[in-house]
Amino acid sequence: MIVAYIDAYKASFGVEPICRVLRDHDYQIAPSTYYAFKKRPPSARSLSDERLLAEVRCVFYANYECYGVRKVWQELRRRRVAAGRDQVARIMRSAGLRGATRLKRVRTTYPEVGAARAPDLVQRNWSLEAPDTVWVSDFTYVPSREGTVYVSFSCRTCSPGASWASRWPPAWARSSLPRRWIKPSASGSARTPASPGRAS
Repeated sequence: MIVAYIDAYKASFGVEPICRVLRDHDYQIAPSTYYAFKKRPPSARSLSDERLLAEVRCVFYANYECYGVRKVWQELRRRRVAAGRDQVARIMRSAGLRGATRLKRVRTTYPEVGAARAPDLVQRNWSLEAPDTVWVSDFTYVPSREGTVYVSFSCRTCSPGASWASRWPPAWARSSLPRRWIKPSASGSARTPASPGRAS
């Protein structure tokens, strides 16, 4: 990383002044170290990565830039190219090669600019004497083969010495649509708006 930095600015400032400034900022590198690194022959790993990158690019672009690490690695095995899966992943990551995916980024929170924050009614006081005094809740999502499942849940809070039974069962609900109001049921079963095929 330091060598790349020197390479980028040595035409403007020179190697020695750059090394001097770097030493002043606790980056210990001497000009002789830089020149020795530049004269060092490439390592066996870098040569192997360079050869494999050509094969990886060939497979990646031959398949319309759709193949990810697993499929590129499997195609290289079919072509009898010796390569490990982790090595293929590292090379594709460094080269910026990424396969197509059906997964979409999920966002469950859209902050409103300028909106007032909800007041903290609990004030982080968890030393409660009895259950059902304070409930905490959250909303999240779980990826599945059928799609994204959105889940909301609520749970009782009470003093640390209370039994687990006093906190259980939590109320929860699930839905396939994030914008539908999902109200957790206090009995622990799902309670969502009635819409056949949409929520359960």
